[in-house]
Amino acid sequence: MKRAVTWVLVLLLAAPLAWADFPATANVNGAQLPKSSEGLLRWKGLFKVYEAALYKSPVTQGYTLGDGSTLRLELHYLRDLSAQDLVAATQGGFERVLPPGEGLARWQGELNKTLKTYRNVSRGDRYGLEVWPQGYRLTFNGEPVLTGTDEDYARRLLGLWLLPETPVPTLRSQLLVQR
Repeated sequence: MKRAVTWVLVLLLAAPLAWADFPATANVNGAQLPKSSEGLLRWKGLFKVYEAALYKSPVTQGYTLGDGSTLRLELHYLRDLSAQDLVAATQGGFERVLPPGEGLARWQGELNKTLKTYRNVSRGDRYGLEVWPQGYRLTFNGEPVLTGTDEDYARRLLGLWLLPETPVPTLRSQLLVQR
């Protein structure tokens, strides 16, 4: 019996992405973007936190802050998380992706606006971050919660998932594969 329970747990933890059903394309500021990749964030390698899909045009490998491309990152949550947990993760991650010697001062205003929009998430909720030349939008369950014009800030925010300094390197690797 103990062996059967162990195998069930292994199969559940290793199960492929199956919940999100991300669409093949996303409309971002009038541009139709193809889905370029999907990934799964696990906490401590075991617990599934969220699935992610990256939409970008053109579909290329890698990510750079100044490439001017239009992108969308969508997160589909697989467990409940508090807004406070999201705030802490975003603040810590944002500081981590800053270049050495660069402080938060330049970004603090936009970051505070973003953090104030965070809500508690339940299993099945979705956050989306869309970036295009001269703008960005944050969505919660498909509804806009924040729109801004600081493209540099939004690209840095996307860097929490896509820059080499990300706190989630396994997810980054999944999202930046070319399909």
